[in-house]
Amino acid sequence: MVKTSGAGNSRSQTQSSSTLSAYARATENLQRQLQYTLASKVSVHHNKQRDSPLFSFLTKELRARIFTFALRGYYDRTQTYRDDGHIKRPYYQHPILIDLSLLQTCRLIYLETHLLAVSVQEPTFWCENGPDREGFSSEAPEAFFERLTREQRKAVHTVRLFTQMWWLEGEEFASLCKNEAFRPHRLKIIIRHSDWWYWEDDNPLNLVRVWGNHLRNVRGLREVVLELETISRERSKLFAIAHTAQSWVFPASGDRRFSPVQTPLKSTKRMGSAGFWLDDSESGIWYNTDGQCWQLVGSEGADEDKLKAGLEYISIFIRWVATSK
Repeated sequence: MVKTSGAGNSRSQTQSSSTLSAYARATENLQRQLQYTLASKVSVHHNKQRDSPLFSFLTKELRARIFTFALRGYYDRTQTYRDDGHIKRPYYQHPILIDLSLLQTCRLIYLETHLLAVSVQEPTFWCENGPDREGFSSEAPEAFFERLTREQRKAVHTVRLFTQMWWLEGEEFASLCKNEAFRPHRLKIIIRHSDWWYWEDDNPLNLVRVWGNHLRNVRGLREVVLELETISRERSKLFAIAHTAQSWVFPASGDRRFSPVQTPLKSTKRMGSAGFWLDDSESGIWYNTDGQCWQLVGSEGADEDKLKAGLEYISIFIRWVATSK
């Protein structure tokens, strides 16, 4: 066996160190490029559009209002969510489309709108029982935020999460809050009636505060809104839960905490589905108005008249804002 001299080891280590340094620099440069949109490149060479009334006559504030209307998502009315599904509600009747062709018209418009296109949206995610169950596309929040640039992530203002209790109280929500890409300013969490623990067995509604402890990991988060929904029969229980939750204080990033906004609790009402088809479409869970309970029935056992009549649902909103300790 040939022994390698100390000098050889030193040269080998130096070469190895140099290679690692070059790799680290290349990786860092690549990451830096991915952190920004095309704005830095486009800003160097672009037409000032001084002959265009849009830029020479209108103020930047008025243009921003026009661009906001053009970029905001809109309903795809060619498709509709199922009446007997978990998604459809007054503000979610159809899938939402976003048209970004405005950003391709000219470089100056791109410079003014490339972050507005992100900030005017309200990214919505279904953490179980989402559009994918009805054949529509759906994306996990981690995947969405990880493909945004750093600039775009900072521009995201409000995020809406429809969460089942197991997802909110388990590792999934904790993991999302720890994800460096997830940095909204405002977070809306919606718990639908079919999201509560064992709702189909008519188990008592129950909400624990463990999920709120993870909010400390979302840097820059300023406000949290929790919407609790159930059928009107459970109105008193829902108010009791909301009153308790309104006393909770959660840790926030930095030297802050999330304090509940002490306003009188109010409820909203809507008519919703009296039954939900299961994935096999041969059976479902329907509300028996005679027995005042949910029950599993086959397609032939459902009372179509009662299903069409629907059920009344109520929602209560609780709000927390970040304050200094």
